Amino acid sequence: APMIRRWLTKLKAKAVALIEDACIPIDRLPEYNRFVFEQGEKWDLGISAYAHASVGVLHYKVILDLHQTHDRQVMRAVAEACFEKCLEVGGVFSGEHGDGIVRGEFLPKQFGATIYQAFVQIKQWFDPQGLMNPGRKIDAPPLDRQLRYGDDEPDRQRYVALTAQTKSHYRYASQDGLVGAIEQCNGVGACRQNLKGTMCPSYRATRDERDSTRGRANLLRLAISGQLNPPGLANSQLHQSLDLCLACKACKSECPNAVDMAKLKSEALQARWDVEGISRTARFLGRAPQNIARLSRWRQLFGWLSNRRWSKQWLEAWFGIDARRTMPFPSRPSFDTWWRNQSHPLKRSAISAIEAASKKINEPPVVALFVDTWHRFLEPQIAQAVIEVLWSMGVAVTVPNAFDALRSRLSWGLLREAQALGNRLIAELEPLAVAGIPILCIEPSEASALVDDLPDLLSPAVRAQCVAEKVQMAEQYILEQAQRRPGLLKPRTGFADRAITVHPHCHHRALFAADQVQALLSIAGFQATTSQWGCCGMAGSFGYTHFDLSQKIAEIKFAPSIRKLHAENRLIVTTGISCRHQAQDTAGISTYHWAELITG
Repeated sequence: APMIRRWLTKLKAKAVALIEDACIPIDRLPEYNRFVFEQGEKWDLGISAYAHASVGVLHYKVILDLHQTHDRQVMRAVAEACFEKCLEVGGVFSGEHGDGIVRGEFLPKQFGATIYQAFVQIKQWFDPQGLMNPGRKIDAPPLDRQLRYGDDEPDRQRYVALTAQTKSHYRYASQDGLVGAIEQCNGVGACRQNLKGTMCPSYRATRDERDSTRGRANLLRLAISGQLNPPGLANSQLHQSLDLCLACKACKSECPNAVDMAKLKSEALQARWDVEGISRTARFLGRAPQNIARLSRWRQLFGWLSNRRWSKQWLEAWFGIDARRTMPFPSRPSFDTWWRNQSHPLKRSAISAIEAASKKINEPPVVALFVDTWHRFLEPQIAQAVIEVLWSMGVAVTVPNAFDALRSRLSWGLLREAQALGNRLIAELEPLAVAGIPILCIEPSEASALVDDLPDLLSPAVRAQCVAEKVQMAEQYILEQAQRRPGLLKPRTGFADRAITVHPHCHHRALFAADQVQALLSIAGFQATTSQWGCCGMAGSFGYTHFDLSQKIAEIKFAPSIRKLHAENRLIVTTGISCRHQAQDTAGISTYHWAELITG
């Protein structure tokens, strides 16, 4: 373990899938295992082992920095030594995952010349032109021949120079910078499966490698290493691929290497705007929160205009918003109006809440509810419902004045605007966090911005991190209270004895405990389950500018499932505003937020 930690702290060292697939007779496995770790000691390598010892398939990961000539030489030495030992103990070098480039060169010796020539002949019969997966089982190149960073010194100097010029707005602290974040993908291809999980929604619809997380990571590598023309993150080929990324953050949790393509996409978009200027669409949709706040003053006029045929055509021509999409518009009264009119004894100002916390007065408990733009103006009834549930449990609530949603700016690559807005937001939230007051969020994408994006985007990070540590989803806090005091919650009138399916927002699944909504509803007396439908395809403004692909993604699982459940008279809970809009637009079905179904 100390050796592995030492190697992982090196600048570019990564776990390399080099010798991980050998299958060894059980009685010889201890001998082979000792040999592998002796190689680690010999070359001062970190090596980890995991998986199926019971069937002789221990998977080994070797920590190497393949940017370095020395480590590339060590890679070959270790592979050759372990292959020879594998044969000696009666094993096979490919036991579970196949040969490919990494082990293809060893096949002639593994099987012998006669059998290998039979492989060659069969391949030629079925693929005379060599079109099907060439250079894998037959005529495989040496395992160190096709590395991204070879021994050619001019190419290496060019790579170093180009990557040094690539500036970033995020720090990518856990990946040691932007280049490390881009190179985090190791090509395992988990983003290409479609049987479970959410990653990668656009690939599931198009089945084009370019639309997978791995495909985008490869294009990012090519862009920063000068292999695209022009080089750099503003390259148009790169953005053709990134354009179809929904920024769902599923890759951050489902990719074995935790590649965060949502963050990398926003970084590349900012680089593009710096070269080309911010597009009209990015200005309009990226700044949607402030636009909605302004339009709320003219609600009736905006409501009349927004869904007129000619106004939709104008929005499509000018801002790229598909005319087939229904536009949301502000509700009346807004949340702010409702909140001003409340005189509940558990309504608190931020100052009184901080004073009470500083004096260790914990009765009644107090929370800060972060009411974002979407729930202030578009769905105020949900924020009201959350507050009413908290009040019914005897919890005092304060609502910070800062509310302008961050996610839209992050998604559209307006990172400097997000930094400025984030600093103002943190300035108001930090005193609450320092006082130990929980900061509850309603919208998962806004919670993820506070927890995952701002600490890496703002400087110094310590203030944003302080806030992030106090942020949680509202259902987590309410669930904890309900578990400590059973019997607090019950169904609202008209919803008792109804079965419910919960569909969590993608950011909810990626960064928070999405099953807590099911647990909360179960405590309140509902029969609840959690969906496994993947992404709904809306993803904030993505569904407004990519209508056809958005609908195609929805029709994979989301839309058919909610139609079926609706026909069975089952309630459907969606935890994100985008999911609720997609359900309405795609299937004509209204879904609920969990807070609308429960009361104290």
